[in-house]
Amino acid sequence: MSLITVIGRGHSGTRAMSHTLGASGVDMGNPLNNSGDLIPAEDMYEACRVFAQYVDWKGDFNWTGNAPSQGKSPPTSPASSTPS
Repeated sequence: MSLITVIGRGHSGTRAMSHTLGASGVDMGNPLNNSGDLIPAEDMYEACRVFAQYVDWKGDFNWTGNAPSQGKSPPTSPASSTPS
Protein backbone atom coordinates (compact mmCIF):
# COMPACT_ATOMS: atom_id res chain seq x y z
CA MET A 1 0.00 0.00 0.00
CA SER A 2 1.24 3.50 -0.83
CA LEU A 3 0.92 6.47 1.48
CA ILE A 4 -0.17 9.89 0.27
CA THR A 5 0.37 12.84 2.59
CA VAL A 6 -1.11 16.25 1.79
CA ILE A 7 0.52 19.02 3.83
CA GLY A 8 0.61 22.73 3.20
CA ARG A 9 0.03 26.22 4.51
CA GLY A 10 -3.43 27.67 4.96
CA HIS A 11 -5.14 28.69 1.72
CA SER A 12 -2.63 26.75 -0.38
CA GLY A 13 -5.10 24.31 -1.94
CA THR A 14 -4.53 21.29 0.30
CA ARG A 15 -8.25 20.86 1.02
CA ALA A 16 -9.06 20.98 -2.71
CA MET A 17 -6.33 18.40 -3.32
CA SER A 18 -7.54 16.08 -0.56
CA HIS A 19 -11.17 16.36 -1.75
CA THR A 20 -10.04 15.56 -5.32
CA LEU A 21 -8.09 12.54 -4.10
CA GLY A 22 -11.06 11.33 -2.06
CA ALA A 23 -13.45 11.79 -5.00
CA SER A 24 -10.99 9.78 -7.11
CA GLY A 25 -11.28 6.81 -4.78
CA VAL A 26 -8.22 7.34 -2.57
CA ASP A 27 -8.91 6.30 1.04
CA MET A 28 -8.45 9.54 2.96
CA GLY A 29 -8.87 7.94 6.37
CA ASN A 30 -11.71 7.86 8.79
CA PRO A 31 -13.34 9.65 10.58
CA LEU A 32 -13.42 12.91 8.66
CA ASN A 33 -15.12 16.10 9.79
CA ASN A 34 -17.47 18.09 7.51
CA SER A 35 -14.48 19.95 6.01
CA GLY A 36 -12.74 16.70 5.08
CA ASP A 37 -10.09 16.92 7.81
CA LEU A 38 -8.99 13.69 9.43
CA ILE A 39 -9.90 13.71 13.12
CA PRO A 40 -8.32 13.32 15.53
CA ALA A 41 -5.17 14.58 13.83
CA GLU A 42 -2.64 13.80 16.59
CA ASP A 43 -1.13 10.78 14.77
CA MET A 44 -0.61 12.88 11.63
CA TYR A 45 1.03 15.66 13.65
CA GLU A 46 3.34 13.11 15.28
CA ALA A 47 4.29 11.71 11.85
CA CYS A 48 5.12 15.26 10.72
CA ARG A 49 7.32 15.79 13.79
CA VAL A 50 9.16 12.51 13.18
CA PHE A 51 9.78 13.07 9.47
CA ALA A 52 10.58 16.79 9.80
CA GLN A 53 14.11 15.85 10.86
CA TYR A 54 14.67 14.49 7.33
CA VAL A 55 13.60 17.66 5.47
CA ASP A 56 15.58 20.89 5.10
CA TRP A 57 14.14 24.14 3.75
CA LYS A 58 16.65 25.86 1.50
CA GLY A 59 14.53 28.98 0.88
CA ASP A 60 11.75 29.88 -1.52
CA PHE A 61 10.36 26.60 -2.90
CA ASN A 62 13.57 24.63 -2.44
CA TRP A 63 13.56 21.62 -0.12
CA THR A 64 15.89 18.72 0.33
CA GLY A 65 15.20 15.52 2.13
CA ASN A 66 16.98 12.40 3.25
CA ALA A 67 14.11 9.98 3.70
CA PRO A 68 14.73 7.06 6.01
CA SER A 69 15.45 3.78 4.26
CA GLN A 70 12.35 1.87 3.25
CA GLY A 71 11.48 -0.76 5.83
CA LYS A 72 13.19 1.08 8.68
CA SER A 73 11.10 3.22 10.98
CA PRO A 74 12.61 6.50 12.15
CA PRO A 75 12.81 7.04 15.89
CA THR A 76 9.70 8.53 17.42
CA SER A 77 9.57 11.46 19.77
CA PRO A 78 8.81 10.96 23.47
CA ALA A 79 5.24 12.22 22.92
CA SER A 80 4.50 9.16 20.77
CA SER A 81 5.23 6.77 23.62
CA THR A 82 2.02 7.66 25.41
CA PRO A 83 -0.48 4.77 25.44
CA SER A 84 -3.44 4.99 23.05
